[in-house]
Amino acid sequence: MKSIYKFSTQKAKKVVSNNKKTIDAFYNKHLRYNVDPMTIILKTHLRVESYLDRILFLLLPKPKKILEKTFTLKVDFIESLNVLPGEAIIKKIRTLNTIRNKFAHNLNKKLTTKDINSLLDDWEHDKKSKNLNQLKFAATNIVSYLQAVQTICGLFPFVWTCTSHKKVFAKDKGYVSPKKRNPSQIKEIVQIMKNLKM
Repeated sequence: MKSIYKFSTQKAKKVVSNNKKTIDAFYNKHLRYNVDPMTIILKTHLRVESYLDRILFLLLPKPKKILEKTFTLKVDFIESLNVLPGEAIIKKIRTLNTIRNKFAHNLNKKLTTKDINSLLDDWEHDKKSKNLNQLKFAATNIVSYLQAVQTICGLFPFVWTCTSHKKVFAKDKGYVSPKKRNPSQIKEIVQIMKNLKM
């Protein structure tokens, strides 16, 4: 068991270290020099949907029918599965979708400070920076968060499921609460997940 865990930890560290490169590439290619808020919203929305699809693909035995649904239904499904820790990220994803829909159905739509603030919400950010920079900050954070969740789901799907569904597993008489039992094999994973909570 120990050698399997060691391999998984090494694999996890490698994959997580690659996440920064992926986020940097997304930022540099789609956000850094982009001055059009509509394009930033649309590209971020596409990336978010891609991560939602990947998470659903990793966690569901037969994800095909869900992956064919609308963005809103995918978010509803992810929320009902309690896959994303905390409600704040779901709120931000829904807000991103609302803003995207406003742009998609109205070519004259302008991004407002209220729109950006609703994406930033409780994240600490430079309030003196321009709206465009704040939008890029919010987009990068949402995408980074989902990429981290997708990575953990891919590496440790069972542990992720157990942790995100504590209440369900607590009803199982064979389940032992992590508070009573904190095995060294999942200690690092639990810490990563705690850091993800908003």
